[in-house]
Amino acid sequence: MSLSSAHIAQAETEMTTSIDESSRFGFTVIINQVRGSECCSAGGVNELEKQLALATTLKFPTTFVVRYDVLQNATMRSALAEAMKQHPDLVQIGGFLEITPKLAADSGVIYTGTSDNWYEAQHAYFIGYSPEDRRKLIDQYMKEYQGIFHATPLMTTAWMIDADSLKYLHEKYHVVAHEITREQWGVDSYTLYGGPVHYPYYPIEKWAMIPAENQSSAAMPLMLRQTIADPVMNYGDQSSSFTSQPNDYARGSRGIEYFSQLFQQAHSQPTEPYTFALLGLENSMPEKDQLEFARQLEVVKNWRGSSDQNNIIFASDFAKWNANHVQNASLLTAVQGHTKESEDNAAVTVTTGKYQARLRVDGALAQLTDLRVYSPDFEDPYFTATAQRQGFWIVPFLIDGSRFWQGASPEVLQQSTNDRLSDRPNGRGKPTGITLRLPDKFQVKKLSARREGEQIIVYALNDSQEVPLARFSVNSFELLSPENQLKSSYLHIDSALQTNDRELHWVDKNKNVLWGVTVENMANNWKQFSPFVRNASSLNEERETKYPLLFPEVRQRPLSTENTKLFVNNRYAVAGRNPIRLVFFPRDAGDYPIQLEKAVEISSAPEVSYMKQEQPHGSNGMIFIDYVQPTPGKFLAKVQYGDDVWRETVYFVPNCKSEWKYCLAHPQQSWWFVRSFVEEKLHDFKGKQQEKELLGE
Repeated sequence: MSLSSAHIAQAETEMTTSIDESSRFGFTVIINQVRGSECCSAGGVNELEKQLALATTLKFPTTFVVRYDVLQNATMRSALAEAMKQHPDLVQIGGFLEITPKLAADSGVIYTGTSDNWYEAQHAYFIGYSPEDRRKLIDQYMKEYQGIFHATPLMTTAWMIDADSLKYLHEKYHVVAHEITREQWGVDSYTLYGGPVHYPYYPIEKWAMIPAENQSSAAMPLMLRQTIADPVMNYGDQSSSFTSQPNDYARGSRGIEYFSQLFQQAHSQPTEPYTFALLGLENSMPEKDQLEFARQLEVVKNWRGSSDQNNIIFASDFAKWNANHVQNASLLTAVQGHTKESEDNAAVTVTTGKYQARLRVDGALAQLTDLRVYSPDFEDPYFTATAQRQGFWIVPFLIDGSRFWQGASPEVLQQSTNDRLSDRPNGRGKPTGITLRLPDKFQVKKLSARREGEQIIVYALNDSQEVPLARFSVNSFELLSPENQLKSSYLHIDSALQTNDRELHWVDKNKNVLWGVTVENMANNWKQFSPFVRNASSLNEERETKYPLLFPEVRQRPLSTENTKLFVNNRYAVAGRNPIRLVFFPRDAGDYPIQLEKAVEISSAPEVSYMKQEQPHGSNGMIFIDYVQPTPGKFLAKVQYGDDVWRETVYFVPNCKSEWKYCLAHPQQSWWFVRSFVEEKLHDFKGKQQEKELLGE
């Protein structure tokens, strides 16, 4: 059923702090992104028409957010307008604010993207443009949209968006809801790390990633996070395979049963007065993903039919309902879940207007593995500045178990593939965090979070008893019997984090405390942690001085000869068939990737027939270098940058399968061929193993 005005009024009346499972409303929002035919991951008309048919046949209110090139595509424009005319209660058109060359040109804005890098944050979204150009782009999009649909959209989508543009959309064009992408590290050039997960929220006016302490719709639109993220496995994952998106979970060879678990889990959250799930798919995705999305909607159909309280609702209608429900309320939400395989492999993330904390259990181990601090004065790194390479939103942290490891070198920033505590690669140990002391021989079977009065309390359960682990309030939280796992020697990464028995804090280069938590002993082995921010205005400076931690944008920085490496991808290649590939990794004095001011010089001795270098990779500055040679031989490959030179010996080998007579006459080169065969097999094996590790298999 779609949610009528009467239903909204009923829902508002029934919402109380005491949660009644039988009367809770569940909301599912569907937002499909529609791309046209211009350059950049072009979307198909057939895919759009099938998605429109699904919405109208299933009677699912669906928002179709459309890119600028869709507005200029007569066929797509006609299909959308007709569907909205025939089914105004099922089809809503929103704005997909992804920048294409034509939108930039029509706005009088310079566009520097190419067909290869159009999706990078500095090209595709407002954060890559000046504040003046951002408004030109918005105004031009709205002018075109209004000329077609005779109104402006109530909701918009852009995977990242600066706070000033978001406020401009809200104040001038009355946008009530905006969709950004989920929590992720480096996927499609966007890193969004440490913001509210799952449940919609109103942001502060300076940064869309930070929730406001006092939830109010007056200043900014409601923020929606794209798709359902796996509460356990998405944290720290770089494979982009633990979400409800069909193309994501297919990477991990998962099917509709995985989606069903995520969806049902989203609608089984026990601590909130309503449940929520957001789904959708781009029309630019291939046929197999479109078919999987249709299967997802069958799961949603069964869910909706199971209760009169379960509703499919337009994003803008949900925003209006939410505004009435949460107006002037303090933010305190929790999202919990477990893996499909085991309930004892679980996590709960609690978000307030002051902080976000993540509690993780796995068998006999319970840890606080992530802790972020929020402030209404934290500023978006792109508030006025422009993105140079990709986009980075990293919320200031005190604990980040996905990037720091107990026992690791204090000077190395390590990034993990996921946060599965039971299956760590050898030698890496536990993630850094606060370990909670469970009763002797207590094996956690399940994690359970409950709202009790003004707190969310998290319990660990086994077969016969339950133990409270943590109590979360708006301004502070309490942990039971925390062990002192935060070693000062470990957390001195870039001299940023310091700890003792009474506090954990972030300091600047002059040792001034900027933000942190104070720790107070309480009765019965409980400790209270109170997050604070003393100097929010220093965040931009900290992003510059401690960029690997808070703003790892790959920029032009001085090259370190010692840390820069030349990697040989394949030392042996069959002459006339395969190239030899080298990979050049430019690094700075802190061993962090950089962009070079000019191209490297490449050569070989003797000279090969052909060689080339690719453009530096946006995420890590690496440069692919290929050498091609039609005849066998031993060569010295050379890469030079300024006065620094890197050399590697490489071999072009005969194809002894087809040129066995030549190989019999050249035994040394025959040995090279054997080496090339073995190297190729090892390379394939290692690649498959790395892929399995990345996908959590």
